[in-house]
Amino acid sequence: MQIPDKYLTRGNDFLIVPKAVGPETEMLLKFVENLVFSQELNIEESKARIEESVIELVRYRQHSSNGILITENGYFLTAYHCIKENFERIELRDHRSSYYPLERLVAKSEYRDIALVKARMPGLLKPKKYRIKDTDKLHPVSPICLVSRKGGGIERKFGYVIQINSTGQIKNLGGMPICPEHFTANIKAIPGDSGGIIVNPEGELVGIVSAGTINQDEFSAHSKILDALYLIDLQIRKLIRQHPS
Repeated sequence: MQIPDKYLTRGNDFLIVPKAVGPETEMLLKFVENLVFSQELNIEESKARIEESVIELVRYRQHSSNGILITENGYFLTAYHCIKENFERIELRDHRSSYYPLERLVAKSEYRDIALVKARMPGLLKPKKYRIKDTDKLHPVSPICLVSRKGGGIERKFGYVIQINSTGQIKNLGGMPICPEHFTANIKAIPGDSGGIIVNPEGELVGIVSAGTINQDEFSAHSKILDALYLIDLQIRKLIRQHPS
C-alpha cells in the first residue's frame, strides 16, 4: 500500500530528516516507515499483533475505554474523549493484565477525536508493526470488526461500513454532532467501546472507535486510521522544528 502524500511523509523523505531530533522523533518516524512496508505481514500474524496490542484504559481499576499500542514502551492511539478528563486517574492495562499510569498527552485532534498518548510503561522504544488500510479507498458494505479489551479479555463485534463520511447530522450518545470525516458502521457501540480498534478481514487497521449514536441503535462512528497517522506525522514535524540539526 502507498500512503497518500496528504496524510503521511513518504519513506524516501526519512533520509533527509536530521539525526539530532531526539529519540521520540526517531521512534515515530520508524513506526510510520514500518507501516508503509507492513503489508508483508500475513493476515493472521497481523490480526494476532493487533489483538495483543489492544489495551484497556481503566479508572480505579474499572473499565473505561480502549486504545492500541504503537510502541513497546507505552505510546498508544485512542479516541481523545477517552482521556480528556481525569487524565491523572487513568491507567493502561495491557494483555498481561499489568497496569501502567499515563505519562502525558503527546498530540491530539479534538475535531477528529484522536489522541496520541504516552503511558509510563517499561520496554524498548521500538515501534509496533501492523497492516494498515488505505482509508481513502474505503468502500460501503466493506466487512469490519470492532475489537476491544474488557476485563483483560478481547471482545469482537462484526458488521460493515455504511458511510465513508458522516453526513454531519448524526449525533453521538452525548447529543453532540459526529465529525463529518468519520465513517459509520452498522455496529452497536456502547459506552466502554470507545478507543477500540476497527479491523477488516485482511488484518488491516481501519479506524478507531469514536462513538455510538442516538439516531440508530445499531450504528456507530469511527475515525479513520490515516487521520491518526496524520496526527503522528504532524507531531514528527513539530519535534523536528523544536530540535533542528
